[in-house]
Amino acid sequence: MLFIPFLDGLIDFDCGPCGGRCCQGGYIVASDQERAFLLQEHPAIRFFWAGEQHTLFRYKKYPGCWFLTGDGGCEIQRKHGYPSKPFVCRLHPFYVARCGDDHVVVPSGCDKIRAIRRGMATRVSPESVRANAEESIERGFFLEDLDWPSGRVDLEQTILDSSLRFLDDHDYIGFAAAQQAATEPVKSPGQAREELEDVRRAWMTTLGVEDLDTRHPAVSYELVALTSILRVGHRGLRPLDPSRIPVALLALHLYMVLYSQGRDVDRRLATYQSVLDDVPLGLAYLGRAALKLTDLPLENRLEHLRLVRKMHEPGFLQKMAPTEVRK
Repeated sequence: MLFIPFLDGLIDFDCGPCGGRCCQGGYIVASDQERAFLLQEHPAIRFFWAGEQHTLFRYKKYPGCWFLTGDGGCEIQRKHGYPSKPFVCRLHPFYVARCGDDHVVVPSGCDKIRAIRRGMATRVSPESVRANAEESIERGFFLEDLDWPSGRVDLEQTILDSSLRFLDDHDYIGFAAAQQAATEPVKSPGQAREELEDVRRAWMTTLGVEDLDTRHPAVSYELVALTSILRVGHRGLRPLDPSRIPVALLALHLYMVLYSQGRDVDRRLATYQSVLDDVPLGLAYLGRAALKLTDLPLENRLEHLRLVRKMHEPGFLQKMAPTEVRK
């Protein structure tokens, strides 16, 4: 099974605005045929050979890729078309990981992956990603092996398939409950929702924002669209027990809503990396917003500052649930 963690028409990727940061270091990995083409285009590449990897040839991009143009474009793509690029460049911003007999397409961490509204033009499709991923599998090129239990890839596919009906609900906790119920079949979505509501109320009480309206259309839509990418791609989420991931994502949703307070309801946070970056900003925003924080006793405000600091530490998502919920 090959799992691609997004639905058609919901994800876009545009590397133009960043100036080709991923091309300014690292390696070009090429097959024998691609190597001949690259050497024909730029013979000096042979001086930067860095060994072989899975029958593929590696060349050090020093100080950057030889085909990176001054405006951040790709000379190969401009001269010969997108299909002529080395397959690892075509696979970007994803790569393929092995998980037993299954394979998972994982986001590389590029901050230009973003959620888009249905019907908008997109440069990314599951079909093109699948074609490039299958080429990676055929070549035996994998960047990592996922240590997931049996059935995890099937679970991720079930959650992705169910996400479509939650896109326009404006209520992310419903989707979190569906994830929880899929992970723990002994629980109904209703039971899972009650537990998650208790967790969210505990967080809101701690932060002094009990009256916060968490039904934010743009934030809910974006996080639903990005949930499967986050589940397989975020280093803090992926190692978690699957039953803990919906709790962590619910925390992320809460802080996204906090950060979005006072902004246009249709203002989205743009990319899946900025979703993660916005979590500490969400807490910091509490210090400026009229959300009761300034009316709390000093010890509560100091606790808020401690939480802001904690949000910048690795693995914060694993720690977000109240102690009694984590047990």
